[in-house]
Amino acid sequence: MTGQRLYSRVSDFLRSDSDGNLFYGWRLVVFGIVIILVGRELTSALVHPRFVVAFALDFGIEPNWWHPAVLGIAAATNFPVWAVAGWAIDRYGPRRMVQVGLPLACIVTLLAFVQAPGLLTLSFAWIGTVGLLGAYLPTLTALNHWFRRRLVIALAVMLFAVDAGGAIIKSLIPLLVLAVGWTTTAAVVALAIAALATPLSGRVFNGPEDYGQHPDGTVAESARTLPDYGWREAMKSRQLWLLMAAAGCLSATEAVGNVYFAYIWSDLGVTRSTIGLGLGIQEYTGVIFILVGGWIGYLIPIRYALSGFAAIQVIGTSLLLLGIGSLPVFFLASALVGIGVGAMRASKIAVVGIYFGRRSFGANTIMVLIFTSIAGILAPPAAGAILDVTGEIASVIVIIAIVAAAAAVLFLALGQPRLAPPSIA
Repeated sequence: MTGQRLYSRVSDFLRSDSDGNLFYGWRLVVFGIVIILVGRELTSALVHPRFVVAFALDFGIEPNWWHPAVLGIAAATNFPVWAVAGWAIDRYGPRRMVQVGLPLACIVTLLAFVQAPGLLTLSFAWIGTVGLLGAYLPTLTALNHWFRRRLVIALAVMLFAVDAGGAIIKSLIPLLVLAVGWTTTAAVVALAIAALATPLSGRVFNGPEDYGQHPDGTVAESARTLPDYGWREAMKSRQLWLLMAAAGCLSATEAVGNVYFAYIWSDLGVTRSTIGLGLGIQEYTGVIFILVGGWIGYLIPIRYALSGFAAIQVIGTSLLLLGIGSLPVFFLASALVGIGVGAMRASKIAVVGIYFGRRSFGANTIMVLIFTSIAGILAPPAAGAILDVTGEIASVIVIIAIVAAAAAVLFLALGQPRLAPPSIA
């Protein structure tokens, strides 16, 4: 009887109230997984830092100047391209962006075959950006249009599958590069994108209204009861700035952790093999808790969920100070940091749609992304400067904990979602 009840509840959750069939939004989750794996994960695996030197030497380019050139072009062009992509997705819809973005990813990958250093550099610098604007952001926007109350669960399912599939891709691409070379591997990736671009983009519908359904597959809600901000209205909202500040704090803690955690553990006397095990625990608990965090974000107000996940990071980081020399505490700290980071993956994206709606989701998401990227870039050098002044690794641990605690407080300060002001809505 319990099994039948569970099946019935899951079936009702997945069906559309309009026709009783599977809600198309859940199919879109599956198509979104494939779009991101093809358009972003495959291309990103090609430009992994481990390939930079080998790639340059294969084409007779001096790595000492070429690697900084790639990073410089990416840094100089990413933010403007992201801003244009956010506007274009809101203007033309996610379907059109996938139709344009996936072929563009194919073209940028094929630029590597043109024997000119400038085009090679542009290809390597832009592959990741094109994957963001042609696959990742359009898919997030499409899901935000198809889901409202269940958005965080849909995102969690998609991100979990993308992480799992991405891990497989990142393991296979290096093997393929070793077997047939980088250029042949790039050709295979480009052909895969070209073959799948049209059928995948054809499965993306901008919103449920295009498919004769309603968000979440449930009865249509009045637009007057839901937030729906344009990007200009969002910029005037106190909630957007609180959200960007909170997300920036989290980005800073994650960036500093990625750079310094192994150093911190080594300084505390943890062996390299144990550090590797701790990093593995952190990574895999993070992936698993994407789903758990999505479910929690669905059950309770998302600001409480995000604040709680940030608090878990604070606890995990603080344990590093309290458990010096204790392996059980070290592993517990690793798991808690992974839980905090993974559990908020879907919620950090869904909160933009929940608080600011559908109208300018692309632009609003890009604003948050740019702010968090800047915070993530600036935080590690700042932490390094503090370490140079204090000479104590404990100072870095304390800073990570304090900044994560600030994120928890900022998420709570968001309050309830509000409608856009009538005068400018």
